[in-house]
Amino acid sequence: MKQSLSNGQRACHSTLRRLIKRVANQVFKSDSLDPDPSLYGQSLPVTLSSVPEYFNLDTYRDREDYHATLAPLQRSKAIDVVWDRFTDSQGQIERITMIDPEQVSYFLGDPLPWVVAKQGVEKLKQIDAKRFPTLINVIDGWNSGKQPDGMKPDQVTVLLDAVKVVDYARSADQGQTILLRRLSNELFQDTKRIEALRRPIAYLVEESDPDNVFEHLGLLKHPQPMLISGPAGTQVRINNQTTQLIKPYLGIRPDPSISISGSQINTILTVENLATFNEIAECPSNPNDLLILYVAGYPTPSLIKAYCSLLQATKPKRVLHWGDTDVGGFRIAGRVAQFAQSEGYPLELFEMMTTSTSGEYKEATDKDLSHILPICDRFGWTDEAISLKENKRFHEQEFTEWNPMHIPPNVNMDSGRS
Repeated sequence: MKQSLSNGQRACHSTLRRLIKRVANQVFKSDSLDPDPSLYGQSLPVTLSSVPEYFNLDTYRDREDYHATLAPLQRSKAIDVVWDRFTDSQGQIERITMIDPEQVSYFLGDPLPWVVAKQGVEKLKQIDAKRFPTLINVIDGWNSGKQPDGMKPDQVTVLLDAVKVVDYARSADQGQTILLRRLSNELFQDTKRIEALRRPIAYLVEESDPDNVFEHLGLLKHPQPMLISGPAGTQVRINNQTTQLIKPYLGIRPDPSISISGSQINTILTVENLATFNEIAECPSNPNDLLILYVAGYPTPSLIKAYCSLLQATKPKRVLHWGDTDVGGFRIAGRVAQFAQSEGYPLELFEMMTTSTSGEYKEATDKDLSHILPICDRFGWTDEAISLKENKRFHEQEFTEWNPMHIPPNVNMDSGRS
């Protein structure tokens, strides 16, 4: 059983750790994790400002414990202690100087910071930086004593585990949905390990929103069906099977070979939230050339593949998207727009202006806008960007009622495609 430390011992350990930190600062400034021993000789003047834990000891016994903790390290020449010449040898300390940080590290049971950093860097250098460019930032940071995105060298195993997950997801068929917890058990014998790696995985794949990174990679706890609503008489074909599109909607497995026939589809509208999708699907006055798809929040690779297949099959004149007017909503819209654009369609936003005063809303911060405005700029959503700048408010999709009369008129196919 580990014996608890006295107040004096704890204070002394705190001082020694502060001294090691001073040495570490010099090592990291030297641009080498194999430091010259000349850097070790850092010292601390024992004053109230530099070593407050010493002066905060309340009793003589606590001071004795502090001194006694230093004594064996002084005898072994791991440190040098200068005593106040106006007191006896066990009176007051004037200065403590580091001589051998390895001995002090062993005594404390703490690994030296630059040794941990070196071990972490060596492990990361075994990974191809071309596959994970952000690891270069981590290596550079650890070499200089920094912690990029809060990742510490003693957490290198976390990054290595995150690399395993991303490698697996990237090697899988991009139209495939991977069961997150099954993969976690397969890779780590722990069904929840991958969920604990959300942030480092997002850092590796340069996904700015960790909340969506699993969907981005196609990792799901529960695969979502693709919900489709459209005009009566529409036929949905997957592989070699055909089924009728029923009202209010049909749920099918997302599949890259999906196609539509039997109806002329001029407009495809993707919808972020399930409640709104249900409202639209149940509306009896929807146009007969409108196809509505529920993207289940942040669309997965399998759903995106199916979406692209539907664009190819229906050749609509206009593609629209309706989601929450907030950071997450615009990120989702941006993902849909990216793939619509790859098929030659400019995606238009529907009901995502912030000029409406109906329903509840919350204020948008400048930081929020810094995430959204580049997305608007990339996809030409000028009106929405102006609206956000002028109103700075967010509102959820469910607060806006569906009105099919608000759908903009279709344009000529050639002018609608980029």
